[in-house]
Amino acid sequence: MSRRIVTGNVEGRSRVISDEEIVFDGFSAQVWTVEPDALPSWISPHDPATALPFEPAAGASRSMIVHLTPENVREQRAMPLPGVREHGFHTTRSIDYVVVLDGWIRLDLDDESVDLAAGDVVIQQATSHAWSTVGEESGTFFVVVTTVDALL
Repeated sequence: MSRRIVTGNVEGRSRVISDEEIVFDGFSAQVWTVEPDALPSWISPHDPATALPFEPAAGASRSMIVHLTPENVREQRAMPLPGVREHGFHTTRSIDYVVVLDGWIRLDLDDESVDLAAGDVVIQQATSHAWSTVGEESGTFFVVVTTVDALL
């Protein structure tokens, strides 16, 4: 079973707005569609003055494979990075498509955390978040970060 977890901004706080099983039709599954007219109001166009170093430029996207271990999470959180707050929290002005490839990953939001397993998909909609491991487990995810400008 794979899940689709969608984050959003509820009363100014990052939260899970849906957590559902992905249903396959025998061949594929519709995971998420972004309609430009339906973009949430808290997602604003790319602003180079406030963009984090790993955000793509306006109208662009960036993809990464991220491997988290308890050690590299601790090391990353000890490094001061522009725009990254305590415990690795950061907010990108983007819609991110995250697929857990293996292991266990924890998505930390303002008021809750979600443990993710291989096959789970997260649709991250410009919300404050941090990534960590579950206990001493490691995990790997693939992410595509898309600026809102690319969707308009």
